[in-house]
Amino acid sequence: MNEINNVIFKGHVNKEKIPFILSKGDILLINCSPETEQLVLNYGVSYNKLFEYLAAEKIILQTLNCGYNILEKENCGFSISADSEIDEIVECIRKIEKMNEKEKSVYKENCRKIIKNYDFKKLTKNLINIIEKER
Repeated sequence: MNEINNVIFKGHVNKEKIPFILSKGDILLINCSPETEQLVLNYGVSYNKLFEYLAAEKIILQTLNCGYNILEKENCGFSISADSEIDEIVECIRKIEKMNEKEKSVYKENCRKIIKNYDFKKLTKNLINIIEKER
């Protein structure tokens, strides 16, 4: 097995600690195995983690095949297939690692821009406007 000494699996953590934990990462991973991908897609993809990652303004790596891909559409990170070999994931991580700060800042700025569209208050206001128009 690979000797990996810079990854820590913490298990369950309280929600209020998530922003601090995410702030410590360089790349944030949304991982889905080929075995669970269809189950996830059948019941709908819960992107709570994605929005927390966007708010952290970090480069995101996703291993999930989905029809609407915010990461690709908004240039906030990288998506590779859920059935990718580990070498493909490692190659993508190395690509990100080799980026200079200016290149990384583009992704971080895109995260900052897109997360504004998903602000709870803004979404609530939009929903209220739609409901009032239907009356």
